[in-house]
Amino acid sequence: MLASTKDSELLDPALSGDDLLYRLFHEDGVRIFEPTDLRPSCRCSPARAERILAQLPADELPGLAVDNALIVTCEFCNAYYTFTLDQFDQDQTA
Repeated sequence: MLASTKDSELLDPALSGDDLLYRLFHEDGVRIFEPTDLRPSCRCSPARAERILAQLPADELPGLAVDNALIVTCEFCNAYYTFTLDQFDQDQTA
């Protein structure tokens, strides 16, 4: 349906986006929601990183360690969290 729009419709300052949507999709029903602000943010934390490592099998952790350190890097915000293997040996035997 969007391909049926004309340049004059897309560039017409008197035609609101809501009206254009209604023209194109009125048969399907058009619902327009209140806009929400998008903010880049990350939900990573040391506790989340630790939970991820704790869910891995204990025998796999040494293979992931570099100099007895487990480093988890958040691919979204690039934060990194460092843990020791000893930390998980204690947590998993408790």
